[in-house]
Amino acid sequence: MKIAIKIIKESFKVLLLASLISSFGGIGLEGVQKSIIAIIPLLVLLPALNDMVGDFGTTFSSKLTTLLFLGKINPRNVLKSEDIKKIITTIYIVALICAAYISVLSIIIASLKSFDVTFLMFLKILVISLVVTSLIVSVIIIISVLVGIYVFKKNKDPNNFLIPLTTSISDLGSMLTLSILVRIMF
Repeated sequence: MKIAIKIIKESFKVLLLASLISSFGGIGLEGVQKSIIAIIPLLVLLPALNDMVGDFGTTFSSKLTTLLFLGKINPRNVLKSEDIKKIITTIYIVALICAAYISVLSIIIASLKSFDVTFLMFLKILVISLVVTSLIVSVIIIISVLVGIYVFKKNKDPNNFLIPLTTSISDLGSMLTLSILVRIMF
């Protein structure tokens, strides 16, 4: 019971912050709402992209925390760790493959719904997906390392902070980045 109360206490503030961060993501989408609704592949792409990037943030955060607690990485030299380099490389490769995959899938679904898809539109959707994914995964990795080390040094469990924080940042970041790219490209 004491552990549960400790987790709730540690998580409450960060969950509140995470909720606020996620709320701002909708503001960015509001400005390009008509474009997203008019271009069906974007409508299909957004939730899948949002979820995928958040999942990669959660995966990296939990692996980082595990390595810290097992003593397999030095908190002062996290990015020099071969384990962390391997995790980051794997996450980028899988993330970019998944981004390409969901782009193709969004185009296929749009085509099945009789939406006229040109090759140029396909390329734009693919570029948006790849840029959003690579940019937000990079931001999440940097924030996870910085916040994770800070929280770990305070003798608290970084998972209680990082998982809600990275999920919120991925929501906000992917929505804002997608909004900016849609405004530029469409």
